Amino acid sequence: MKRTKKLSYKTEFGRDNVIKRFLLKIFLGLSSLPRLLLEVFIRRSFGERYFSFSTSVILAILVGGVPYMYATVNPFYEHPSFLSYVWHHLSWYAFVLLFLYFAWRRWQEVKREPGIFDCAKYTLYTGNINRRFWELELFDVETTSRIISIYYEPAFFLIIGLVLALLGQNIGFLIIICSIIYSLGYAGAYYLGDQYIMDMLDQLIANEEMADSFIDDRGPENSRGYEQFFHKPANKEFRRRVAHMFYDDEHIPDVN
Repeated sequence: MKRTKKLSYKTEFGRDNVIKRFLLKIFLGLSSLPRLLLEVFIRRSFGERYFSFSTSVILAILVGGVPYMYATVNPFYEHPSFLSYVWHHLSWYAFVLLFLYFAWRRWQEVKREPGIFDCAKYTLYTGNINRRFWELELFDVETTSRIISIYYEPAFFLIIGLVLALLGQNIGFLIIICSIIYSLGYAGAYYLGDQYIMDMLDQLIANEEMADSFIDDRGPENSRGYEQFFHKPANKEFRRRVAHMFYDDEHIPDVN
């Protein structure tokens, strides 16, 4: 395969949505905690740098404090007795306790894994997907990690959240919100991954078509859509000599 040098002139003329990519990266960072709130229940064996028990504890404290903060800032809230308050938010605090328990279990799994510097496991691994999701066959759609992450896992929590919300449990609304963010977060991650692969494929095509397109003055319709946006020397032999500067090796097509 031909290897291009790093040229100071960039020949690609793309329509890259820079703002979309920037906002996606911000959203992915913000979606980390809502996803963590659900992932510990259904995924196992996270990467060491992907999962943090201390972050889970802080998140549990924040979520546990939401009902109290709401009661503090809402002037129309009628402050019940302590027992009445706990009973009214029983499902909320039961969820927080369950989250801490499963987070502790995930932490124990991470601790048993090989060390970071053994190169035995990708440290940002998002965890093993529950095998039950792999067994789903819905709408004749092939079950892949992408489908599971964007649709099946969030849908599982969305249904739970809807049931709890219909039963008058406020924790249901939190689960619904987190399930939506969960889906959008993984959709954004896969979108950025697709863009990265397409950048690599475009570079591969550019590497393979650059010399022929330049030397033979071939248009994009004859070079898999690759197009060069600059004037070319009129002399074909001179174009062939210039084409040597595109590559690290000496393999340049012969001039007909």
